[in-house]
Amino acid sequence: MRVLNAISEAVKSKRIWAWELGSFVLHVAPALVRFATKNPVIPILNEPGYSIAGSPPNLVEHLITNPFFPGGAGAVVGETLVSNYTGRKLAGKSKYLARLGGALLQYGVWTGIQYLGYLQDKIGPHGENIFDPPEKIPYTLGLTVLSVFTPDVVDYANKGIQSLYRRVRAKNFKI
Repeated sequence: MRVLNAISEAVKSKRIWAWELGSFVLHVAPALVRFATKNPVIPILNEPGYSIAGSPPNLVEHLITNPFFPGGAGAVVGETLVSNYTGRKLAGKSKYLARLGGALLQYGVWTGIQYLGYLQDKIGPHGENIFDPPEKIPYTLGLTVLSVFTPDVVDYANKGIQSLYRRVRAKNFKI
């Protein structure tokens, strides 16, 4: 019964919904640009000739989007679920283990969706498969493992931006 209560509380969490929806939008934005422009190359994110041999041509895009979705969003879900289940705020090792579990679970589901879509060989208007090939799975896994720290980085940046905003608003801004 505690598991069902933890899940129902997690579904009500605004933090989870913000992370899931916001990071998903960030993740699919490059794909939407490819559909709109009918060009597989997005300027700045994946310039031809600037990739490492053996790496995907859109490695920079992956480095930007994957720490947020599926990794970061899954980390927030894992942390919230375990926190709701235990009834206490997580800290230290247990916090990051919960995040890792959530990130890996969401990574597994998302990779399964990507793989099944890739097998269907859906070609987009840009002339390439719209799903990630299996060769990108190791890159995504590596970024997922590192993404347990993404919520901390985002919270730290958010606090810094809010502090800067308050100082500018108070009109006693000093660098």
